[in-house]
Amino acid sequence: MDKRVVYINGEGNVSVMIPADNCGLTLEQIISKDVPKNTNYIIIDKSALPDRADRDCYKLEDGVLSICQVKKVEKAMKIQEKADKKSALLTKLGLTENEAKELRKLI
Repeated sequence: MDKRVVYINGEGNVSVMIPADNCGLTLEQIISKDVPKNTNYIIIDKSALPDRADRDCYKLEDGVLSICQVKKVEKAMKIQEKADKKSALLTKLGLTENEAKELRKLI
């Protein structure tokens, strides 16, 4: 099935449901069974899904699925902060990245 059902789950995050092709149910039956009651949802083509790498930055507003740029920037900043901390620690220990990997194998 080339359709996806998108809704806000109980935790406030965007969920993307991929209906099974061979379950014997119509899309409407699947939605009725699997999407929480009283939950707004949209049906989109799978080709309309934003990049899966950004799925933790999805936002669904007014029936439109998009990438929340604020969340994407925050995610990038956290990744960079983690990389900076790792680099500082390796420098402090006088280790290269490869040496740290070899140490991990020994532990």
